[in-house]
Amino acid sequence: MQSHELPDIEQTAERLNGPYQVELGTLEVGQKIEVETQNTTYLIERRSDGFYISGNEKYCPEPTKAYIAGTTSGGSSIKPGFIVEGGHLEFTIPDKGRPITTSEIVAVTPLDEE
Repeated sequence: MQSHELPDIEQTAERLNGPYQVELGTLEVGQKIEVETQNTTYLIERRSDGFYISGNEKYCPEPTKAYIAGTTSGGSSIKPGFIVEGGHLEFTIPDKGRPITTSEIVAVTPLDEE
């Protein structure tokens, strides 16, 4: 029987408490953040009716209302409501159905209000 290594809980927790993180619940209406992943740069904006995301040509080329779950470690662990460098953004666009998990987040940048 083969043994399978499980991810180390402490390593997962450390990764999801990365060097820079944004708590989505602290964003005010009109505030935006840029989330750069290895493959795509996303723009997330808080509006009066929720969060909108854009940047992915297939799923959200224009600002699209989305449920942003938070950051995963690439597996089943999730830090809900936070976007953390070093993790993977997980979001759902209601009419697309299944959750979308991005490549690794390399930078999270709050943008000035326009």
